[in-house]
Amino acid sequence: MKTAFTYDAVGRTTQVIEGHWGDWKDYFRDLSQENAFWSLYIVIGLLFYSAIVDFKVDFKNKLLILAVLGTLVPLVLFSIVPTKLVWYIDPIYPPLAVLTGWLTVRVLKDPRLQKTGKCIFLLLLIFTLIRTEREIWKIINMPDVRPSQQLLGELAKMNVSPHTEILMQQWGQADRFMAEVVCGLNPVKYEKPEEALNTHGFLMLERDLKKVNEKFVQNHHLTVFLQNDEWMLVKL
Repeated sequence: MKTAFTYDAVGRTTQVIEGHWGDWKDYFRDLSQENAFWSLYIVIGLLFYSAIVDFKVDFKNKLLILAVLGTLVPLVLFSIVPTKLVWYIDPIYPPLAVLTGWLTVRVLKDPRLQKTGKCIFLLLLIFTLIRTEREIWKIINMPDVRPSQQLLGELAKMNVSPHTEILMQQWGQADRFMAEVVCGLNPVKYEKPEEALNTHGFLMLERDLKKVNEKFVQNHHLTVFLQNDEWMLVKL
């Protein structure tokens, strides 16, 4: 428990862990790119609403204040933290959904706004819903799978002895999950590929322009068990 707290809570807030680095703009960039349509909906909606009527925020609305804090506080804090992972800011989406709902209801029920303005805002909402739904279907039908995970997925379909060691120089969380949970293997980290020569199992090697790892496989007469454009899985 102490090790987990030191590694995950303290380590990730003071240094870059497992190569997941980035600058303070990363999560704002994710919001503007990965959730572009809802981000535009909120920004355009607020500008449109405030330009037509005298828009004031009700600071007595506790749910609204909590939603604003629930969105901004994690977004700012995790933007400062050195280690960056896209799911760190997942907790902001429920309060952000509350803010979106509040804005929509506030606009459509405001008696000061004419029917034309409400129809324009409603069309913006319908457009956002349709485009967002299309993006979701794209992800479902064409999932973005990293080449290393694709290779581990192919390995999982084969008859491999459980708890067999699989070595990789830098284990990311997604790859480790695939190796342990999906494949049932024992992921091990190595510093140099030569360390793997005295073990039995599998070795994950990344292809590079200088073909260093390919030469390592050839020089030690190793067998490539699976491969794709970016990774090789070597049988030890």
